[in-house]
Amino acid sequence: MFRECNKKIFYLLLILFLPVVSSSVYAQGESLGVFEYLTGKVDSDPIFEAPLKEEVRAKKLEDKFVPSTAEKIKGKMVDHPTNIALAGLYRATAGHWAGAKVQARRLMSNSITIDGGLFFPFMFDYGPMWPYQLKAPWISALPQGYSLALFSYLYKKTGEKEFLETADKVYLSYLVPIEKGGFARYGPLGPFFDEYTNKIPTYVMNGSIIAMLALHDYAVISGNKEAMDLFKNGVKRFAELLPEYEIIHPATGIVTSSYALAPRRQEVLGRFVGFGDGKPDILGRFVGDGNVCVNWLSISARRSIDGLTQMLASLEVGKAKDDDVQERFYLWSDAKLMNWGEPVVWDEKPCREVNGNIGSFKHSPFKFKFSSWDAFYDYEVHVAYTSHDLSQVHLQLFDEQHYWDLGVLDSHQSSQYFAIPSGLVNSWRENAVVKNAFIYRMRLLGLRAGKRTVLESLDVGTYNDDNAMERFFIWPGVEFLNWGGGGEEGHYGQGGQQQRRKI
Repeated sequence: MFRECNKKIFYLLLILFLPVVSSSVYAQGESLGVFEYLTGKVDSDPIFEAPLKEEVRAKKLEDKFVPSTAEKIKGKMVDHPTNIALAGLYRATAGHWAGAKVQARRLMSNSITIDGGLFFPFMFDYGPMWPYQLKAPWISALPQGYSLALFSYLYKKTGEKEFLETADKVYLSYLVPIEKGGFARYGPLGPFFDEYTNKIPTYVMNGSIIAMLALHDYAVISGNKEAMDLFKNGVKRFAELLPEYEIIHPATGIVTSSYALAPRRQEVLGRFVGFGDGKPDILGRFVGDGNVCVNWLSISARRSIDGLTQMLASLEVGKAKDDDVQERFYLWSDAKLMNWGEPVVWDEKPCREVNGNIGSFKHSPFKFKFSSWDAFYDYEVHVAYTSHDLSQVHLQLFDEQHYWDLGVLDSHQSSQYFAIPSGLVNSWRENAVVKNAFIYRMRLLGLRAGKRTVLESLDVGTYNDDNAMERFFIWPGVEFLNWGGGGEEGHYGQGGQQQRRKI
């Protein structure tokens, strides 16, 4: 949360002050826009992280091979223009100018020209979700900006005119409107340089800002006044949109930044559920408007053999790895979706607030596992916490169909035990029967003129069944979800073979 806010502030300071200080900065030989971003103290994106940056700075990395500068697409390595330009810029920031030239040549080997502008297209499809869906070749403001900065800095350092000439051509790509294959969305208020150049505007913040910073740097280095005017017009357009990016935390009032202004559409999510391995895997949550800081969660039961109480699973909330999904008991702390706050210390105890953050799902979930139902009875959940107000917080457990409310955390106490209803335990026992199945086809049907009509269809287990660019796809993430691998053979019909997946 704070990382995104810091990045936004850093970007804005650069953009707002660069027009004022650009001449003095250049005269003194200090950092320019993109250079300042890459070498500044602001938290960076994963693409800027170790080991690439550190290895480049140490000049230990061979120029013939650069990690992350290519994507493996259908078994082949395809150049990634953003990462190639970044690899060159990091060499430039390290003073390794020969290496920067190598990456510049790699960019040129995969370039195209549109209306005089030089472009570095992505030669692979992209589409994690709608509307960020693009078919190769596609253009983006992000690699165009990094590339413009790279060629500008190479010219500034070496004085070689070929780099200035190339930078001039990349600058011309800023003038090509998106309707003609460019990345600039021109309007009455000025241009917006978009990272994703589909028909539906997404207005991604970081891609546009990098493109503007690079445009500024090019204008200063080349002395191109028209480019500086274009940069200023871009800033004016961005300033008009800026308030729309603000997300105000409903509980704390903290202002954070949205990634983009892309629209959303209605999507239908479905799932298959059940304890496939026969072992209990229980989802619980805290809901309500109250705020408590939880420091301990556990589930216990009496042993059938002697009636003694045994702890089956426990979690020290607020300590390291309390959200590690590899553990037997963990919480789900996704800040965008869930309400768990960051780990803090209250009354000398590590804990997390159940409403320390307001996610889109509006609850604070946790999950625990244990080996068997057969040897126990009289199950209960223990919660230790510190109350911050008198509003209610409910503890609930899920039976794969709906949530059961176990009770409310008493604001006058700091530790409570909640009995798990026998009906909920029986529901869990029923779901604990091993339920493996193979799925080979799914269809979404609708009625048209009284007849069933196939609206969408998916052949499960075939190539591309998990392609998020398609209208119907599965999400097979092995770390969190239960889909088996694709391509398993299964009998279908009267002896034919059909590809399938196991659930």
